[in-house]
Amino acid sequence: MSNLFGVQDLIRRSRQILADKDLCQVAGMSEAYIQLFLLNLLQKACSDPEFPYRKLVVCLPKAAMVNQYLNLFDSFGEQFEPGRTSLLPYISAWGHDRYVNPSLSRRQRLYSLAALQDPSHPAVVVTTLAGLMQSTLVREDYQNAQLTLKVEQEYDQDELLEALEDLGYRRVPSVEEEGVYAIRGGIIDVFPPNRNHPVRVEFVGDEIESIRDFLLANQRSIAAQSEVTLGPAAEVHLPRASRKQDVQRFYEAMIDLDINQADRDGMISALRLGVRFSGFEMFSPILRQQSAAGLSYAAANESLLVFPKSLAACQENYEDFWESAFTSYKRDLESERPSLTPQKHFPSWDQVAAELNLYKTLEFGNPYVADQDAFLNLEGRSTLEGAPLPQTDKSELFDKWVERLSVLQKKEHSPICVLASRKDSREKLTNLFQHRGLNCQNVDRAMQTYDAGQMTEPVIYLGLGDLSSHVWVEEKGTLFIPEHVLFGRPPKKSRPASAKLQNYLSSFKDLNVGDLVVHVQHGIARYKGMQTFPVGEVDGEFLILEYAGGDKIYLPVDRLNILQRYSSGDGG
Repeated sequence: MSNLFGVQDLIRRSRQILADKDLCQVAGMSEAYIQLFLLNLLQKACSDPEFPYRKLVVCLPKAAMVNQYLNLFDSFGEQFEPGRTSLLPYISAWGHDRYVNPSLSRRQRLYSLAALQDPSHPAVVVTTLAGLMQSTLVREDYQNAQLTLKVEQEYDQDELLEALEDLGYRRVPSVEEEGVYAIRGGIIDVFPPNRNHPVRVEFVGDEIESIRDFLLANQRSIAAQSEVTLGPAAEVHLPRASRKQDVQRFYEAMIDLDINQADRDGMISALRLGVRFSGFEMFSPILRQQSAAGLSYAAANESLLVFPKSLAACQENYEDFWESAFTSYKRDLESERPSLTPQKHFPSWDQVAAELNLYKTLEFGNPYVADQDAFLNLEGRSTLEGAPLPQTDKSELFDKWVERLSVLQKKEHSPICVLASRKDSREKLTNLFQHRGLNCQNVDRAMQTYDAGQMTEPVIYLGLGDLSSHVWVEEKGTLFIPEHVLFGRPPKKSRPASAKLQNYLSSFKDLNVGDLVVHVQHGIARYKGMQTFPVGEVDGEFLILEYAGGDKIYLPVDRLNILQRYSSGDGG
């Protein structure tokens, strides 16, 4: 066992260990300290060409825990360009989950898979083991399916539209989300799931005259491109040329599965026409020639798996998920609903463990040491001595922090980094600190400034970002403190600009009676359970959402996708 003395020491020592071993375990770090470490790790991946890990996969035990880390990376905005942050969810299709619209989860998965396999960009992917291990196209099939368009290239427009349909794109009147395309004369708008913005491809005859990125909000072009690569819009590639064979393979699988004839005939008829029927994701493993776990998209020689919680906690939750999926699958069979065994979608734990062993892994919070030579422990304090207690009266908390920061700056000559949630908040903090006689300096890229050794003066460096709590980095005598700690309340958190980072509920397994949820139109409510009501000639199931004052909304189960998990940063 070796002792650590700070963030940079952990980066250096863990690199040394992982050069020879596959697992490095770390103990003694608070959650905020782990977050600060991950931010510095991402900074290294984006700025240091010698840093070996271009892809960081942050794996958490539960989908409900993902929000905190998505918000963490998103709070730093574009400071980590050209790095990309993405969410890799899982798609569950058993029990009540079959009613959940998987469209957003599908688009998020495709964006993350594209980021993992693209060697040109650093990336951090936040996920769970279920999201990471769900079966998908093998990496080579994904790459071979990609379509590259170039300016001045000749391309028959009808053939291009067929190619888009084969890749899973849908034709719509106007492009508003990933995975769709629209036609206006000689212009084709298309939004590939592997890109941040849709592209406008303009033809003159059969020659591509221009390719431009554009904004959805106002349709204005923002950048010209010489070429663009369009990734698949689904996790199965169904080229028109092999449709007959694909339909035959699907038919044979349906016979073996003893699917109800009416359901089977309906799905086969849709497939013959190239239509991806409702519940298509459930049966996608049958339609793929080969399948692989999403983790396989990350090249082992440039990727690092990070478990902020213990790997054992992730294993326990994955095994619970596996058991729950099988229970729902058996109920589906009893109800004669078309269904496919979860084994086609998710590997067993033994298979998961074998796959994880192929990657370098950094694990926090495990009290059981696998290898003393690969175990690191943080020595010293991670919180500031004499810091005001969180229980302090909120009307006095900021003033007490100012007193402590004043001593830190003027007597102990320590640099302080205050992370504001927004630019307007940073301006207010600047005025508050200066009014109390504290020296301030704005920094646009806080982690880059710290990593470059430029955060050394005894001033308050005001940056943009967030942490769950304050962190005292003893190795450099530096304090990091998020805005909300100064005032004893969470900052107002706007929704991420990109839908790719919106952690909507995608499974009823993630929802417990009493949980707080956020309805996209009506705000924060408490989930009170489910109730069945007659709807026409059939019974429909509804989620009961209770608001302050006792008002209730009954939400149909097929609208689960408009609920988000509540986190403390969602409210005011």
